[in-house]
Amino acid sequence: MQLINPTSGHHIFDIFNEYIAALKKKHSRIQLEIKWVPGHKGMEGNEQADIQSKKAITKGSSKQRELLRYLKKPLLHSKSVMKVTHNEKLKCRAQKIWQKSPWYVKMKKTDPTAPLNKYIRLITNLPRKLASILTQL
Repeated sequence: MQLINPTSGHHIFDIFNEYIAALKKKHSRIQLEIKWVPGHKGMEGNEQADIQSKKAITKGSSKQRELLRYLKKPLLHSKSVMKVTHNEKLKCRAQKIWQKSPWYVKMKKTDPTAPLNKYIRLITNLPRKLASILTQL
């Protein structure tokens, strides 16, 4: 079963559904009821689930041999999270390069907020010569 609108983490639900299908095939009389419960509030077993979650965080996860085959491999990464992380690294790198520039000190005296993201977006598609002239103005 494939989810219609996959988002971050939904690949785990897809695998979970595959395991359920295999279980039903092996044990045809088994009955399962799965419900989405936001926050576990008012649900039987809520406290135990919270205790187990905190235990996993503080003491580490299950032993490798106890995990389902799918969970023994590294989990997939979220494309959007990877993009945001990459862009943050680029911004930090650009800031470091800018701070080493001889123009940095001069610009900070003139405009301490430089370079503004809005300005950078405006000059991004300009030829280098024009962007340089604008920066010098």
